[in-house]
Amino acid sequence: MALELDSLKKAIGALERSLRVASEQSGGDADLVETLRAGVVQNFVVAYEQSWKMMKRWLEANVSPDDADGVTRRQLFRLCHENRLIDDVGEWMDFHRARNETSHTYNSETAENVFSVARVFLPAAADVFARIAARNDGSSVRPARACEAHSRGACSPVRSEGVWFAHSAGGEIMVRSGPGCCWA
Repeated sequence: MALELDSLKKAIGALERSLRVASEQSGGDADLVETLRAGVVQNFVVAYEQSWKMMKRWLEANVSPDDADGVTRRQLFRLCHENRLIDDVGEWMDFHRARNETSHTYNSETAENVFSVARVFLPAAADVFARIAARNDGSSVRPARACEAHSRGACSPVRSEGVWFAHSAGGEIMVRSGPGCCWA
């Protein structure tokens, strides 16, 4: 059964837009900058929550309904790493800690820290989306390498609502969460 990915896609897109707008206004009015950063923090929280919940759903649907049930977040991220949904468990634990900071304290230092983490989180979340989207219909995911189309100059990834996700190369899906072509 294919997972519905729209909520994750929209959350990542909202985070991308809020980061872009906040960067564009970084030298402006202090109240405006603070408000925009608060929006980035909120969009980070939503995108983080959508990301880990989607990873859990993917594991339940594609690995085992029991393996991801009742596990700690670190165990969940280890399972995601074992199943090639994420590359770095420690990085995702950093995202988790930053998310938790937003619910326990909120001051300018915490907001600045989470704002910085959100910048690192965006490509990681887009990568998770790409990997889940590529494997959502049972397609195989090839390891990172240049595709045949690249050698002909015909390689082009797909971008939707600001998120680079996947493109097809020779009928197999290759995942890419950043701009540009494949992995050449």
